[in-house]
Amino acid sequence: MSPRSRSSSPARRGAHRRGWDRLLAAEQEFDNLAASLISKLRKEINRRRKLQTNLKKDLTAHGNPAEHKRLGDLLLANLSTATRAGNIVRLQDYYTEGAPTIEVEIDENATLQEGAGKFFSRYTKAKRAVGELGARLQQLQGELDELEEKLVKLQRVVADRDQTALAGFAEAPKATAAARGKKQKAPLALPGKEYMEHAKQLWEELKLPALSPKGPWHGYTLGDWTQTWERFAKRTITGDWEANGLETIKRRREDVSPETPTANHEKL
Repeated sequence: MSPRSRSSSPARRGAHRRGWDRLLAAEQEFDNLAASLISKLRKEINRRRKLQTNLKKDLTAHGNPAEHKRLGDLLLANLSTATRAGNIVRLQDYYTEGAPTIEVEIDENATLQEGAGKFFSRYTKAKRAVGELGARLQQLQGELDELEEKLVKLQRVVADRDQTALAGFAEAPKATAAARGKKQKAPLALPGKEYMEHAKQLWEELKLPALSPKGPWHGYTLGDWTQTWERFAKRTITGDWEANGLETIKRRREDVSPETPTANHEKL
């Protein structure tokens, strides 16, 4: 071996060592990034699962909307025939074949009308919960499915030691956050124009900061709001909800179950 070959050997060994160190550093960086991304995904999945469980509990706690409404209607329909013993009311169930006698529990100090009002209030809350929580649960399940699929893909990328794909996973949340910021929000339900105008008048009378409303600044019909519903709504505002219940009882039909869309069965 020539002196020149012997003198260059340590340099080569140093270059190999530095290359090996860079390779080890890259492998360590890959492992750290992979562990971080997997941990974040699992936290997101667990957070949504916990939220899903809580939403299901909330939905169950609201009870069955149709049952709340049915009991409210029955209390009004039995105003003159119901018998009471403490907080138990015995009445006829006109929604069941043969109209059997059933027992309903209400506050013993409340009138039947007040008891019905509480059931109608529960009905409204439960129906809203079914719509809002049901939609949120459906959305949440979609998010969970997407995250779990993403976790499977990420684990496959890690197993294949695919640095390019792993870098893509790291950049994806930033792109998603940017897109989410640009996404248009769904419109919210608002009170009718007359109520919003009255609210604006009160606001100005109180000399509160000037308003700059942007449309839509009041609710409006999309075609399904009928004159009957309008009449019911105005009665509710004036506190005449009992008349709504009595009218609903008169419109009861044996061949139609509760919560069936009336537009398909009668002219309102």
